[in-house]
Amino acid sequence: MPLNTEAFARCVNLSAQAYYVLDNGLATYAELDSHLTLEDAITMIEFHQVSAHNKALIKELQDELGNGR
Repeated sequence: MPLNTEAFARCVNLSAQAYYVLDNGLATYAELDSHLTLEDAITMIEFHQVSAHNKALIKELQDELGNGR
């Protein structure tokens, strides 16, 4: 059964970028509100996504090498 993404609640007073940063624990709301710019938030999102992607590739390679022994 396909996932119905329309059923998920969405924040109407929070940008998608701020939501991503907060949801992934990359910064606090106070930091976003007082110290960080939108560019900072986007940079943190990019870093987090690239890091997660690279970790997944390493895990996949480790699993592949471990299964071949």
